[in-house]
Amino acid sequence: MTINWYSNIYNSLIAVGIIIIICTIGSISVSSLTGTITGYSFIITGTLLLIGYLMNNMTMSQSGSTIISHLITIGPFVVLVGILIYMIYLLSFYFNKITNGNVASSYFSFMNIFIVLLMLQMYVFYNGTRDKRFTETGSIAKVTGLVLYLLEIINIIVVITLGIILKYFSTDG
Repeated sequence: MTINWYSNIYNSLIAVGIIIIICTIGSISVSSLTGTITGYSFIITGTLLLIGYLMNNMTMSQSGSTIISHLITIGPFVVLVGILIYMIYLLSFYFNKITNGNVASSYFSFMNIFIVLLMLQMYVFYNGTRDKRFTETGSIAKVTGLVLYLLEIINIIVVITLGIILKYFSTDG
């Protein structure tokens, strides 16, 4: 399986999303928060294209292909999309609270943790798609998939904590 224009599109969307998020780290202005939401949207779009690419290239006739291998290949990306959708929901729902500065200082700490974990997931994902197995069969290695699941479990905990901080711990600014 050769890398084609389709993989360039989803890689570009994910890269643009990461660049936008890096550019908006640490700022709470209206335009910065809008940029962050846009960056997450680019990553979601690229990840959905990747999921479509993986589903198109996975066939049941492949030797050793099981439901478990499909879950390990596609599952981490579905979970990532869910995490990012929930993050966009939190940022949109508490948009005024965040832009007015009425959030606890721990919000910024957990946002930074979330971004670092997201970048680590993107790094593991990128290395997994550059692997020889991925280019030949269209599926990522089991270790890569399970590492992505582990990072996503930690990221889910961080996002839930962010939701709790935004809902219950507000300040006067």
